[in-house]
Amino acid sequence: MGQSDTMLSPREQEVLEQMQKTLNTRSIATAMDIRISTVHTYLQRIDEKQRKAAATLAALDDIEYDERRARMTRDDDDDEGDSARDET
Repeated sequence: MGQSDTMLSPREQEVLEQMQKTLNTRSIATAMDIRISTVHTYLQRIDEKQRKAAATLAALDDIEYDERRARMTRDDDDDEGDSARDET
């Protein structure tokens, strides 16, 4: 999944900005001089891209968590080895 899969196009950004001003798709369509169905299409694309971005972030969080956990386990193993050497 590339960055373009989750980046909003300029027109999608414009729809999102209009959406922040009003929740009325008819008003957005009028302001942007497009059909209401086109507004719906843009909103679906925005939603899809946001879901992909959220899934990517969640996967990265999982990877980071696994890496931290592995480091902690290695550190614990190293500490146990150090204390065993200290006892001898």
